[in-house]
Amino acid sequence: MKAESKLAAAFRTIIRREIPATDLVHIDTMNRDGYVGCATHEHIDANQAMLEAWEVAFGREPDLTDDDLDTMNTAWDIAIKTGYAEA
Repeated sequence: MKAESKLAAAFRTIIRREIPATDLVHIDTMNRDGYVGCATHEHIDANQAMLEAWEVAFGREPDLTDDDLDTMNTAWDIAIKTGYAEA
């Protein structure tokens, strides 16, 4: 699994743990309707969730280099496109 996909999966798991399922459906709708960024920010500190996901996925804190930030941004895009609510 590519690093970005692994991180996106960990992030989605954390989001599902932290946000009620009914809110996840609303978040997915907001994201599909053009929310700027990610609607998870309306419910939690999603940046902290991404940092936690990084540690889960890779077993270390991110270095916050351009490469790490690019990986995070791509993972976030994957998570938004995939959605957070259970299918």
